[in-house]
This record gives sequence, C-alpha cells and structure tokens, in this order.
Amino acid sequence: MTAPDFPGECLLVCYNPLVAAERRRQRPALLDATERAVRELAAAYAAGKLARDELNRRLGGLRRRKMVKHFDWTFDAGTQAFRSEHKAAATATVARLDDLYVIRASLTRKEMDDAAVIAA
Repeated sequence: MTAPDFPGECLLVCYNPLVAAERRRQRPALLDATERAVRELAAAYAAGKLARDELNRRLGGLRRRKMVKHFDWTFDAGTQAFRSEHKAAATATVARLDDLYVIRASLTRKEMDDAAVIAA
C-alpha cells in the first residue's frame, strides 16, 4: 500500500504471530518498570529532592523503554503537583496491533516483489 506521509515508498503490512507473542510477553514488564520509575521520580519531586526541570529531564530519559506513550503526566498549574496516569485504553489499542508490522521500501513492484522485500 502507499500513504501520503511516505511519497514514493511502498508500505508492506506484515503479520507475524511470533512478534505478537514476544510483544505480549514484554509489555507488562516494561509497563511495570516504567510505572515504578515514574512513581520513584514523583516521590522525589514531592519530597523536594528534584526540581521540576530535573524531573522533566528524567521523565524524558524513560523514552528508551518506549512505554512513555502509555502514560499521561501533568503538573497542576497552581500547586505544581505532579500527577501520572496509565492510559489503559491506549495500551489496549496498541496491543490489538501486536502481530502486525510495516516495512517501508523505496522500490517499486517492478524492481522487487513483496516477498523479496520481506526476505531482504
């Protein structure tokens, strides 16, 4: 398929139940670790051990786990209190796509068929 966001490229949507199994196995542990880290940072911020800028910097560092998209965090404008919430609905939406992945190719079908792109 093609998409306007990727002009001149072919997008191949692939199905792999093994990828899904691995993602389903890893996600709970990664979510738990991320939530635990956010709780620890929030406690340090609430205790005055971290300034807001440092808290933001450390929250940004959690992106390496690729689980940050499953959380919302906010600062109260008046009190500067920090709040974190797991977005369970967003996690469920992502989980429904666990067995799918996309390969982007700049080749045309005349240059290489789908099976050859996937094999490459």
